[in-house]
Amino acid sequence: MLFELFVLVAIVSVVFISGFPFELDNIIANKWKFHHLPEKPFLCVLCVSFWTQAIWLLITGQFTLISLLTALLLAYAAPTIQNVIILIKSCLDRLVEAAMKVIG
Repeated sequence: MLFELFVLVAIVSVVFISGFPFELDNIIANKWKFHHLPEKPFLCVLCVSFWTQAIWLLITGQFTLISLLTALLLAYAAPTIQNVIILIKSCLDRLVEAAMKVIG
């Protein structure tokens, strides 16, 4: 379960905080007018985190009912994890800004 939590944190931080799905949606919308990515499987942090974990469980051969329920619970925690990562990033940014003021 700890590994799945690390995978979820990586998914949330790399994919959603970077804004990759929304940039891809903008590219598609600019290329083909009035066409966007469907929100539920691609732009929803819960959906992407659940399906990524479910695919990972299938690939590694660990797909059981308990592991699926764990993936559901961790996917439900994904928005909270996203907010915590943003909070940590903001605190680190302010810490770096304060250190830069002291140094220079």
